Amino acid sequence: MDRRAFTVRAPATTANLGPGFDAFGLALDLWNEVEFSFDVSETIVTQEGYAVPLSASPEENLVLKSFRLLCEENGKTAPSAVRLHLRNRIPPASGLGSSAAAIACGLVAANEAMGIHLPQPELVDPGTRLEGHPDNIAAALIGGLTVGAVGGEGEGTLIVSYPIENWKIAILKPKMTILTEDARNALPKRVELADAVFNLQRIPFLLSALCGGDETTLEFAMRDRLHQPYRLALIPGGREILAAAKKAGAAGCAVSGAGPSLIAFSMQPIEPVLEAMAEACTKTGTEAETFILSPTAKSAAIVADKETK
Repeated sequence: MDRRAFTVRAPATTANLGPGFDAFGLALDLWNEVEFSFDVSETIVTQEGYAVPLSASPEENLVLKSFRLLCEENGKTAPSAVRLHLRNRIPPASGLGSSAAAIACGLVAANEAMGIHLPQPELVDPGTRLEGHPDNIAAALIGGLTVGAVGGEGEGTLIVSYPIENWKIAILKPKMTILTEDARNALPKRVELADAVFNLQRIPFLLSALCGGDETTLEFAMRDRLHQPYRLALIPGGREILAAAKKAGAAGCAVSGAGPSLIAFSMQPIEPVLEAMAEACTKTGTEAETFILSPTAKSAAIVADKETK
């Protein structure tokens, strides 16, 4: 084992960004951290920040599950015991990629501690197999704006990444949870051809607007017909909150991932937009958390060593 104790961090991510369903991901400057220590005789998991279900079972703990998966696939024997301390700054079940952050931390930890040393983009494929889709996990492992696709047999997960302007991003998370499974169950099993074409036509404009800081085009480019109409129905006042954001000057708005978080983009000061979103949410009688974040080009990584080798 190359490392016995260290800390890994991974960013929050927002996925879909309107029409880029299950493909687009963007890393955000909000970080979860996991402290690893292997000098223990039994597995212990503790946490601070947002509470998530704690489990020392690798079948239930995403950090341990991803750590062990990478070991198994690269001929390494995972340690039988580890101490994990989680610093949870990303709200769970919020549409901000907390699961992807956990998987990214486990993969990066195994890659470095166990001497596997794969290039980090190669971790996206096992991450996608655990996550089920490449959008959040690619952004967490690569940073910045990513677009992913699951290839055919033997092709793995294909990823491209793009530089992005320093957008200001307002996020409102209603104090409710929407499990990804429930958000997916709300979607139709088949879609109209016209709706699929509608989304496809907006993809190049979404890339161009995000990468070029084009506020004029972003509102058009973030429109969606495949998932947001159905997911907004699960969020009290969701449509009204997004409408308030646009009226206050947001360049583009969307449901973040599976929700319930709602995001708004601007190149201008974003505080008035967030205030309008919060006011609209208050009218629904629903409490909410709010964040102002920026995109980050940084990815999941080891950030501190207590001991090496």
